Amino acid sequence: MKLKFNKWLFSLVALIFGFSGSVAAQYGVPENHYLVKGKVISEKCQDAVPQIKITLRATDADGVDHDMPAITDENGNFSVDNPYIKTYSEYLLIAEDVDGTQNKGDFEPLRQQIILGTGDFENSTTENWDRYFESKKLYNFALKMRKDEPCK
Repeated sequence: MKLKFNKWLFSLVALIFGFSGSVAAQYGVPENHYLVKGKVISEKCQDAVPQIKITLRATDADGVDHDMPAITDENGNFSVDNPYIKTYSEYLLIAEDVDGTQNKGDFEPLRQQIILGTGDFENSTTENWDRYFESKKLYNFALKMRKDEPCK
């Protein structure tokens, strides 16, 4: 009898809290995504280089790095989502060949200091609640090969 009462009580409590308590987090909050875009090419051959790791690095006041990574596609294009655009303005954009000679040669890393603000982006698309802004300027890299190799 007590077991039956406990089941009934649990069902009643679950019913009341299950339908009356809504979690605000399930609906989410609109977010802004700032996409830093560009392309990586071979300096010697002038063709696109796939599989290059791109890192957009922001360093906070305590010296902690916040890295936002991306990998170039088969056309050498990349897009890095930067959620910190309103917090930081100076960034380090890093291109690194992480696969060695597998994709068109072995390339030296390249670092480029950039300054970004919300004015450097334009409204591109809205998806559900989120807004995506794309950089007006494309950040392009021409990577040097570590060894003088023929173009592939």
